[in-house]
Amino acid sequence: MEIKKILEINELLDIYGDLLTIKQRQVMNLYYEEDLSLGEISEELNVSRQAVYDTVKKSEQLLYSYEKSLGVRNTALKSQNFKEKLIAYLISFEDKYSNSLTQDELIDIKKITEFCKESLI
Repeated sequence: MEIKKILEINELLDIYGDLLTIKQRQVMNLYYEEDLSLGEISEELNVSRQAVYDTVKKSEQLLYSYEKSLGVRNTALKSQNFKEKLIAYLISFEDKYSNSLTQDELIDIKKITEFCKESLI
């Protein structure tokens, strides 16, 4: 499975996981976070491999549906992208104008830059 999809599903699970049933969350956790195979999950939960597969596919569809309707992940990604651009701009501004800014102005720019960096974590 491609890493991009695994990361995306894990992010969606973090955001919308509580909207899934307990069984769906359990299967998705075992499949995406614990990296167990469908067969391993079916043995652990004492259900058929097909039941695990169906649960994974249905849960994925639900997660994508929630994101399409609510857009929480997309909004967070846009916000993160904006913050990263703002940090780059502030650093560039500081470098370019450091000789013409007062010490207080430089301190303020550094504080804003650090605040933005911390909010990315």
